[in-house]
Amino acid sequence: MSQESDSSSRLLLVSTLSASLNPQFRKEVDSITVAAGQVTREIHPATPPGGGYQGSFDPPLEVPLDVPILVLVHYRKTFIANGVVTVSLNPQEVLRGTKEEDGKHLYRKTEKKVDVVIGIQSLPSTASEVLASCSRFRVLIIGESGAGKSSLIHKVFGVTGVDLCDTTRGEASIEQEYIAPDNDHFIVHDSCGFEAADEQNLTTVRNFISSRRCRRDLKDQLHAVWLCLEIPYAGSRLLEAGVEKFLTDRQEILGNIPLIVVFTKLDLLHNVLEADALEKGQLLHAAALKECTLDKLDKLCLKPVRKAAANDSASVPHVAISTLEGYEESLAALVGMTTRNSQTYVREKAGQCIATLVQRVHKSLTLH
Repeated sequence: MSQESDSSSRLLLVSTLSASLNPQFRKEVDSITVAAGQVTREIHPATPPGGGYQGSFDPPLEVPLDVPILVLVHYRKTFIANGVVTVSLNPQEVLRGTKEEDGKHLYRKTEKKVDVVIGIQSLPSTASEVLASCSRFRVLIIGESGAGKSSLIHKVFGVTGVDLCDTTRGEASIEQEYIAPDNDHFIVHDSCGFEAADEQNLTTVRNFISSRRCRRDLKDQLHAVWLCLEIPYAGSRLLEAGVEKFLTDRQEILGNIPLIVVFTKLDLLHNVLEADALEKGQLLHAAALKECTLDKLDKLCLKPVRKAAANDSASVPHVAISTLEGYEESLAALVGMTTRNSQTYVREKAGQCIATLVQRVHKSLTLH
């Protein structure tokens, strides 16, 4: 890779910037300017008035990581003189502090009674840096045998011929690496679920996650956990006691490792809903089926998860999926959710590495 190419890839791309003034900022503002190196842009009062100042940049501002971003608030100091308040932003701090909000990458900072929000179009890294820092992306999949894990990793990762949880339980099996055949950057670890009165596997999972969290190299750490739960469409119980304990203690167990709760076999729930409607002489169209599905998922799945998560299910991303033909969008949603959360977790390293998986999934879903 040329030096010029490497340099251009290390730019922070700023697409939006807004600034609002704290009520204690008792000055009459004339204008607000954004400056980065030799580039300056003026941002204007928001519409309707009172919403601060907002600026959108198309194309985005290209800011090198070693060049500060300056937000200059020009105000009237006296009748004949003006003053300026300068808020300085370090692009590397912006990068580290950026969080996803409603699908947008935003960085927030309050300084000198000025609230600044920066929208980032993309996160800087080079392919060589990503692979050097994250040559492996590891996902731990937890779930009982029969929950659909084998078909899930076949569809998503292309791993075939594996009967997860049908062999020896315990430490030996959870350490086993299942590697995607067409991309060895992606490694899956499997753990059986937490059956009633079986505390041993919960202890095994705790120890495994703790061990991986302590690994020095990013490639040896865990980057995401999928907790697979079969939708209890036939009236069975969704959460065993061990799963409830795992969800309750998830922050202690996982730290910042992203957890995705995966409700499997969505197709069977759809079959039950359609059969129930037919018994009543009704025919569920797509919109009605979607509405009924969301209602059932809330009652059967989300309420138990909310209860186990101490009513904090918003911090537990979840998705309902099927591996059957016609449900490709559900798998893409799972991968997208994993991508977004892993980017928040390891930012420009493993988060960018998994972007390759997204491309593979969208391609592979049309082949199986």
